[in-house]
Amino acid sequence: MLHNSRREFLQIGLGAAAQGANADDPKIKHIIVLMLENRSFDHILAFSGVPGTELPHPISETDGVGQRVPLASLKQTPDTNVDPDPDHDFEAVMMQLYGQKTYDPKSTPTMDHFVRTYQATCQKAKDAGDHPNWSAADIVRHSHNVMACHPRENVPILAFLAETYALCTNWYSSLPGPTLPNRLFAHLGTSMGRLDMAAFDLEAPKSVYELLNEYGVSSTIYSGGWSLSATFRRLLSHQDQYFGTLDDFYQDCADNDLPGYCFLEPRYGPEIIDSVYRPQNDQHPDSDLRDGEELILSVYHAIRGRRRRLFRQIAVCRVIRRSILRATASVFRQ
Repeated sequence: MLHNSRREFLQIGLGAAAQGANADDPKIKHIIVLMLENRSFDHILAFSGVPGTELPHPISETDGVGQRVPLASLKQTPDTNVDPDPDHDFEAVMMQLYGQKTYDPKSTPTMDHFVRTYQATCQKAKDAGDHPNWSAADIVRHSHNVMACHPRENVPILAFLAETYALCTNWYSSLPGPTLPNRLFAHLGTSMGRLDMAAFDLEAPKSVYELLNEYGVSSTIYSGGWSLSATFRRLLSHQDQYFGTLDDFYQDCADNDLPGYCFLEPRYGPEIIDSVYRPQNDQHPDSDLRDGEELILSVYHAIRGRRRRLFRQIAVCRVIRRSILRATASVFRQ
């Protein structure tokens, strides 16, 4: 179990990768980041049986009619758990954490408005016609699902990696809000003050990939489909240098030709490529967790099964993009 923060881990890892550009035989020559989507630490691992993931004390909240709702492992299948998607815009997350829509640095998070915030999301879904037959009681009952956690059998790959290698427990999202600002942090180290999901300006500042290049460290963004980084004008002018597909990643592993830093992006929606259906595998609610598990396993097999020597030189970080309670990062290295 690792208690390093994201900043500490990346300082150590990227420092090692930079040294590797000139060192004869550095211990770590490659860093691989696989960044998935909106699942919290407890939602995925609190009931996995992995040492160190158990809840320090029972957690419960009150729903809209005053009933206590515990955080618990429920008999939910990997493909039907939280529909509609829990609201994770900035104001909604502030409500979940603080019980108010605005951030006050003097306030202490109460962490007790997840159920009621999700109840409001369910009501909006009904009003929009997504679940027209829901009664008021159905909405209250469905709001309990946001406290449902997956048993180990739903996440066997991630649980295996967490037990076999390492799991960071002090790893939090860069920004308590939606997808795009957090992914901007991953690519740029900043969201440029953005808290929303509006279209991003092409004129992004210098990225981590360009900075690594200045220090002689190669890097590639391997994506399963669309990538936010494809909107960065500075990177688009060097597409052959900085972009590849996940199939390219698997081939580069097989050829022992990985760059120093690899950022892997899943598919954010289902696609048909060359008449072959490829499912969404980012683990975003309400997609099937099993497709994301298969992606994680494919990445693991690519770096371990092809080249034993390559595997010994790699630090891999698998990150869930943001947190409702705690974010998850599993690191496997030998």
